[in-house]
Amino acid sequence: MKSADLTVRISILSEDATTGTLQWEETHSVTTNEFGVFTLKIGTGEQTGGSASAFSDIQWGSASHFLKVGVNDGSGYVNMGTTQLLSVPYAMYSEYAASSSSSVESSWVDGVGKVTTTVDVGIGTSAPAGKLEVQGDGDEGEEDPLFEVKRKDGQTVFAVYTGGVRHLCRHFYQHVVQIGCWWYSNIPRSGFFSGLS
Repeated sequence: MKSADLTVRISILSEDATTGTLQWEETHSVTTNEFGVFTLKIGTGEQTGGSASAFSDIQWGSASHFLKVGVNDGSGYVNMGTTQLLSVPYAMYSEYAASSSSSVESSWVDGVGKVTTTVDVGIGTSAPAGKLEVQGDGDEGEEDPLFEVKRKDGQTVFAVYTGGVRHLCRHFYQHVVQIGCWWYSNIPRSGFFSGLS
């Protein structure tokens, strides 16, 4: 039926395809294209029935759900069939991610100018061994820091690299660099990190 005006009825049933509870029913006025195809977005039509007061109130995880489609060209609705709605992997992951992020967010306390947590934090790892663990991805070069602490002006005060730790010594205004188990000091202040190979 090309270029035809139709009314499409969408029904969401729970528990059973034929005798299930009607959770949601809506209608859409559509016009088919030259190939007899139409598109619509479920959940945006005019609600005509169902136990849910809004589409967002449907309890998708409580039972199996089925989609029933009926089409009316002006002579009454014709049942186009009923099919079970199945979860796809990304939707299941999305549900997990949403619940995980809410528990993570509840682990952080937003104070006045401070954000704190009492749980272990991992960056680059999902199983931190202590209060804070930063793990590289293996693509770091010798001059790529895994972790840095900087002053407000951008000057690095403390940095962790794959080969060791570098930090600015505040008391003597000299830089101290540890590479492996060798300590180098008295590096000119203007040359912090310079001259290292």
